[in-house]
Amino acid sequence: MVDRTLLAALLAVATSGCATPRTGAPTLTFEAPNAAHPTGSVVVQGVPDAKLDAARALLVVRTQESRDADGPAIFGTTTSDGGVVRYEPRFAFLSGVAYHAEFRGTELGLAHLARTFHAAVRPGTERAGEPAPRVVAVHPSGARVPANLLRMYVTFSEPMRARDIHAFVRVLDDDGAEVEQAFVEFEHGIWDDARRRLTLLFHPGRLKRGVGPNLRMGPPLEAGRRYTLVIDDALRDELGRPLGASFEKSFVVEADDRSSPDPRRWTVTAPVAAGAPLDVALDEPLDHALLSRMLTVTNVAGEPVVGDVRVGDGETRWTLAPKEPWRAGEYILWVDPALEDLAGNTPGQLFDRGPIERSASGAPRGPFGMPFSFSP
Repeated sequence: MVDRTLLAALLAVATSGCATPRTGAPTLTFEAPNAAHPTGSVVVQGVPDAKLDAARALLVVRTQESRDADGPAIFGTTTSDGGVVRYEPRFAFLSGVAYHAEFRGTELGLAHLARTFHAAVRPGTERAGEPAPRVVAVHPSGARVPANLLRMYVTFSEPMRARDIHAFVRVLDDDGAEVEQAFVEFEHGIWDDARRRLTLLFHPGRLKRGVGPNLRMGPPLEAGRRYTLVIDDALRDELGRPLGASFEKSFVVEADDRSSPDPRRWTVTAPVAAGAPLDVALDEPLDHALLSRMLTVTNVAGEPVVGDVRVGDGETRWTLAPKEPWRAGEYILWVDPALEDLAGNTPGQLFDRGPIERSASGAPRGPFGMPFSFSP
């Protein structure tokens, strides 16, 4: 927890073009950390009680850098009471970081307010008790991948800065040399909405045989070699905190995967009790992000079964623990035809070929249903 004797923060100039509150109209201020609100807070005062609940969603706080890059808000909690809307960040505002607070009051017939501010804290206290960001997972999680691997996912513990992300990520071969232009370098990277999961897309032009980049440079990865993904320790989260230590994950590259995933070769194990999970063993590792959302379960009436989905065993196992107990009867496991393996192959189409009527495995191109039943 941040020291409660932190010095007061300073307010900077309001964003140009913002409305100036009338007397009695809402005002936007920053409050330094104190005993009641130890992380500091952004406060809108003077909101009519009838509009308090709706006003919570209209107060947004971002780092100035995130605002300039049209990035997400920083994580925190917004409450309202007694004419006051208060935002408190999950972690204390940091010294040297510019923050931008915006209250979109015009949506409620109130003033639009915006301020940029810097939190001034005593040196050496701004990170006390706060965990440094870290890499919590990399997918594929297995030690072996195909040479035509299409994507890697890096998941962080905290929302991260997006700007120039590829300057902090590289792949080294077994000689310690960096693989040039391994990934497609998007300006601010490919992130999930929370900016915790980074998608690294291997250059498709280098993976597809016979096209220009492939002919000029060859594929990024070569079968039979070992590579290491490196995330540089200088990468910072959205609050400016560095990783502090570089992260590395090594993997061995095997031959290209040029066959489609085939759901008909999966093993579906029905739940053994009303609260037990449905278990699905796959025939090969699949894309982690897609696998997490492209398998669904319904009853025969088409009603979805909602629950906790987990992907494990090197992305070769999928389970669904139901929110409500299973009822006796028939169910269907549905496979989205856009589901991909590690090389981007879908059940009905190979990544390195144009659309075909059927893949080499003969798997259907449309939605594929796999029935199972539960008997108490």
